[in-house]
Amino acid sequence: MRLIALTVAAAVLAAAPAEAAWKSFKYPELGFGVDFPAQPKTGMGEYRGRLAGRVPATEITAVDGEITYKATVVDFTKRPLDGPTLLGEAEFLLTQDGKVITDTSARSEAGPKAQYGRRIVVAMKDGSKRLSEVYLAQGKLYQLDTTISPKGDQEDPEAARFQDSLIFDLQHDWTIPPPLPANPADGPRLLRPVRPGEAQAK
Repeated sequence: MRLIALTVAAAVLAAAPAEAAWKSFKYPELGFGVDFPAQPKTGMGEYRGRLAGRVPATEITAVDGEITYKATVVDFTKRPLDGPTLLGEAEFLLTQDGKVITDTSARSEAGPKAQYGRRIVVAMKDGSKRLSEVYLAQGKLYQLDTTISPKGDQEDPEAARFQDSLIFDLQHDWTIPPPLPANPADGPRLLRPVRPGEAQAK
């Protein structure tokens, strides 16, 4: 009986999906940091736009099951006056690959170095779902894409952690929690430090 119970338990554990081991990665040379659920790989690609032209881009990608996480950084520091136009074109291009589900404003971490951009969710023509955020900061275009394949869980709440963890303030120590409220009624007590994109444990 005990052997049967152990066999059943082992089968259940084997069938359960492995929880992603999210880790924080900083890229000082690119001016940002973000969380990935798997070891990312960095390579070079090309960003294309009618106004942007064909520009070299740094691409950082990680794959976790049926989800692909990709950060693209394009250097436009030599075109400071074109910033708003380039950001607008990037937002427009993200809406052209399928049916737009949502198109809303987005923000990186809290604090004086917070940046504002757009979050665009698209049901792609191939049946996948793509959640994107795009920013223009420090003369660079930052685009973060989470693409869930047609076979993946397209309502996975963890998928947005990639975008939610974006930070530009690399000097801030995110392991230090903000001050606790003087009166418990003014807010929840922080049980441990919380980084951007990470839910507070109850």
